[in-house]
Amino acid sequence: MDEKPMTKKRIDLGCGTIERRRYNHTENYIGVDYGNFGQEIKHDLTKFPYPFKTDSVDVIFSSHCIENLIKDYRELKPILREMYRISKNGANWVLIFPHWTRAFNDPLHNIGIGVDFLKHFQKTGSSHGADVDNYDNIDITVEKVTYKWRRLGNKGWDKWIGLFDKIWSFILNINITLTEHLLIYKFGGIQEFRIEVKVRK
Repeated sequence: MDEKPMTKKRIDLGCGTIERRRYNHTENYIGVDYGNFGQEIKHDLTKFPYPFKTDSVDVIFSSHCIENLIKDYRELKPILREMYRISKNGANWVLIFPHWTRAFNDPLHNIGIGVDFLKHFQKTGSSHGADVDNYDNIDITVEKVTYKWRRLGNKGWDKWIGLFDKIWSFILNINITLTEHLLIYKFGGIQEFRIEVKVRK
């Protein structure tokens, strides 16, 4: 498998076309997707193993992809297990999901994902999740959760609403627990959230 030379191996799972351009991952990431998007590797992410060696990847990025691959939470386990296998000790994951309050706007989304779902894979709890037993032999720590109230496009009204998005996203991120248990029920849905994860082996 030919791979681009780079200091760190960064991969973008489910890179597609729109998300890859949005995050400028056309040169410094190895794109992996099942479709034909000009990516470096064509692979069905529901099929294991992924085409990377064990302990070989420094950064895994995935935006608005994983929720399209699964029909229930149980199907997350083999995907996370495979991501863990290919990750180096100390690797970083950056995972972006549609928040469950807005997820079902897209008919391709089978489940809604909340910010606490990864806490069950942590050996110890964090400020974003309770202390629970790790039940899948992976050791990851959620380091940061960030809400994004709205993803802005190119429409005129999107540009005008950008200021409100910055203000409201700032308020939502003051306290994750308060937002998840109160604010979302009072003031409507959140478009997406970003989870930053550290891998330990």
